[in-house]
Amino acid sequence: MDFMTQNWYHWMHLWKYFLMIMIILSWAI
Repeated sequence: MDFMTQNWYHWMHLWKYFLMIMIILSWAI
């Protein structure tokens, strides 16, 4: 069951990057 926790942490990192990209795009527009 350790795989699920690792996957969750990985998704959290992806969400952080996604949020930063969205903020940069909103600034560019």
